[in-house]
Amino acid sequence: MQKSTNDLLLSLIVLSAIAALLLYNFTKPFLTSKEEISSPITTSKVEIPKLVLSDAEWKQRLTPLQFEIMRQGKSEPAFSGKYVAFSENGTYLCSACALPLFSSVDKSLEKTGWPTFTKPIDGKNIILKKESSFLGDGKIIVYCALCDSHLGHIEDNANKPREPLFSINSAALNFIPAPASPQAPSQVPSTQSIGK
Repeated sequence: MQKSTNDLLLSLIVLSAIAALLLYNFTKPFLTSKEEISSPITTSKVEIPKLVLSDAEWKQRLTPLQFEIMRQGKSEPAFSGKYVAFSENGTYLCSACALPLFSSVDKSLEKTGWPTFTKPIDGKNIILKKESSFLGDGKIIVYCALCDSHLGHIEDNANKPREPLFSINSAALNFIPAPASPQAPSQVPSTQSIGK
């Protein structure tokens, strides 16, 4: 009798936990809010005109992974993106609208799992929104200012606590290499010096 009571109690606890998780996942969209915030990086009051497209138009423009990340707010698994360990010189653009977002000069060596930058090219090109819910989540989300696409989030910088790190999904970025610098002409001997 004692064993069956304990089994029943354990089953009730497990079922209650599962029900609570299901309820939280179902109600999270209704209980979560995103409030635009300003920071020293985004204090510019210059507004960029918005690119507004329907979901069908975004699906034509973006890959399924890009749509999931940029329009639905998902994230790539850590260390899976093509730009995580990428180190060429150039500019990273929003892959949805081609707005210049980050420079390779500002790419951080911090290993956050996503391409990480110390600052955007221009503060007006990004929007920061603080996500909060009744559970107290306080993540700061990074969006493109032109098309409102979800790009990534802010990480704490362990080495420089006052400087945030912008952890951005690789799928949200397109890389444009920096133009090659002109090289000095090779030293070709003059015809006068040949044979002397």
